[in-house]
Amino acid sequence: MSDEEWRSRIVRVQVLKAKPTRDDAALVVIYPTGDDFGKIVTLQPSTETTIGRSTKVDISVDRDSVSREHCRIYTVDGEFFVEDMGSTNGTYVNDVPIQRCPLRDSDFLKTGSVIFKFLSSNGIERSYHEEIHRELQDARARRAAETLSGQVTQVTSMLSAFIAYGEPDVVFARKLNAALKEHGVKTWFYEDDAVPGEKIHRQAADKINKHDRVIVICSENSIGRNGVLTEIDVTLDREAAEGSLTRLIPVSLDRAVFKKGWAPADRQAFEVSLTRRNVLLFDRWQDDAVFEKQLRRLLGVLQRPGEI
Repeated sequence: MSDEEWRSRIVRVQVLKAKPTRDDAALVVIYPTGDDFGKIVTLQPSTETTIGRSTKVDISVDRDSVSREHCRIYTVDGEFFVEDMGSTNGTYVNDVPIQRCPLRDSDFLKTGSVIFKFLSSNGIERSYHEEIHRELQDARARRAAETLSGQVTQVTSMLSAFIAYGEPDVVFARKLNAALKEHGVKTWFYEDDAVPGEKIHRQAADKINKHDRVIVICSENSIGRNGVLTEIDVTLDREAAEGSLTRLIPVSLDRAVFKKGWAPADRQAFEVSLTRRNVLLFDRWQDDAVFEKQLRRLLGVLQRPGEI
């Protein structure tokens, strides 16, 4: 099976153990963006948890790149550890191959092509992931019901979006902006909407606060640029004032946002804030079929309730 074939398959993560208490640590599915995108799998400190392709493990992942018994998670003196179980493609923590390694809060655990995020305890980040996953599931259920009933739902309106990007990503940003507009999303896009003579940062801050969502396009070449950082800063300030964690939507063209150290020393909080969210990957956006698939997921997040 080719790389393209297995990457296009839908991931199905099945939890075979009974659901433990909510106060325990958890894994969040953050890649790929299939039906289980954002799903939370709770971990019991007193019980070993195995991950693999087999249906006999605790967390079963239907992915060819994952071994039948890939890795296990367990605790020693209250501390969580992950250990590779002789897998074919290896187990990685924060993109570093490991044999046995402690898990820290917000670490990224990669088994084959599937990426989990480790949350050490219950808290606001877990609540955020639960809310987003629930919204996505509800949106899928509504679409399925519409298909079965043969009815076509007409969306009366979409949430508006400010598109934040750096110059290195302008080609993708143009394509995304055009696609969003075609689907009824009102956007603010610098090339089209900036007013000549106005100060850039002041104008951006004003428009960010007047739009429902801010889509931040992240890549290794742009995420550390001053303009992008400033727009992230303004959005996070708005979220803090509103007590919300849903204004900023990170869109990544590579895996730079998952790597530690991309934010300047005085803005380390940005790194934490972006990686605690579900990141929508457009790493193969030049492929029209892949772009359309990820665009549909983004449109689902931007959709307001419609009328039949």
